[in-house]
Amino acid sequence: MDWVEAAKSIPPLESRDLLRFGLASDEQNIVMTQFNKALKNAQSDSADIAAITLKKLLTRFPEWGEAAVLYGICLAMDGKLTRAQAVFRHALEIGIRSEKITYLAQVLNRDAANERSARQKPPEEINPAKVLIGSVIPKPNPMVQEENQIRPRTHMQAPILMKASRHSSRAKLATDRERRELLMQSTSSNGELPDDEIDVSIPKTPAEKLRITLVILGIAALLTGIYFLTTLWILPAIEKVRDRNRAEEKLEYLTRALYEKENNPEIAGIISDYEASFSETHKAESVEPSGQNPS
Repeated sequence: MDWVEAAKSIPPLESRDLLRFGLASDEQNIVMTQFNKALKNAQSDSADIAAITLKKLLTRFPEWGEAAVLYGICLAMDGKLTRAQAVFRHALEIGIRSEKITYLAQVLNRDAANERSARQKPPEEINPAKVLIGSVIPKPNPMVQEENQIRPRTHMQAPILMKASRHSSRAKLATDRERRELLMQSTSSNGELPDDEIDVSIPKTPAEKLRITLVILGIAALLTGIYFLTTLWILPAIEKVRDRNRAEEKLEYLTRALYEKENNPEIAGIISDYEASFSETHKAESVEPSGQNPS
C-alpha cells in the first residue's frame, strides 16, 4: 500500500463538513485550516508533523471519522501498523459520512493487517541433527585469529543513507530522526517502530462520559448536602445547647448569690417572690442558711 497516495485520495475539508460540530465561524475556519494543513503535510511525506495536529483535533472531536482515517494513514507512514489498524477500526465503528472514505478505511484496514503479518517472520524450524552436531563441534571465536591474535574490529557503524527522490543524482545523508528510526526498527522484533512519539487513546463512548458525569454530580451533591446539613442544623443545635447551658449557669450563680444575702430585707423579698412564682425551693447543700431574722 502506498500510504502517500492513500492520503492524496482524501479531499480537502470544506466549511460544510464541519456543520455537525456547531462551531462558530472563526473557530470553524481555524479547525478547517488545521485539518487541511495536516492533510498537505501527510501528502508531502511529513506524517509526523501531521499526526501531532490530527491527534489534537481527535482529542477535541473524538467522533470525527475522516480525521481518524487520516491519522491512521500517518501512523502507517511511520511504520506503526498495529496502531494504524486500531485507528482504522475505530473510524469505521464511529461512522464516516462519506462513502468513498468509508470504503477507503476498509481497504486501508485490510492492507495494514496484511503488511503487519508480512513483516512477522515465521519461526525457524529446529533441526535435531543440527543441534546435536553444534553441541559436539565447538564454534570458532570470530574475534580470534590464528595464534590467539585478536581480530581487528571491522563492524563499525557506517553513515546511514536516506532514501533519495527518483530524480536525484546524489545520495544524501539521513537526518537524525531518520537515522534514529532506522536504528529502532532494526532492533525491533517485528520490524515496527516502538510507540514512543504519539500516544493514541481511544475516545470514551457517550455512555462512559455519562457515567463519569453522574459520579461527579453525585459526589458534588453529597458534599453540598453535608455542607448544608452542618451549617443549617448541626451547628445551630450545638450553639443552642451551649446557650442553654450558659443561661443555666448564670441563673444558678444569681440564685446562689441571692441566698447568700437573704438577711437583706429587699433580697429576702425577691427570694420569696421567686419561690412563690416558680414553686422551687433552694436546696440546703447549695447555700448554708444564716438563721437570722431580718431587721
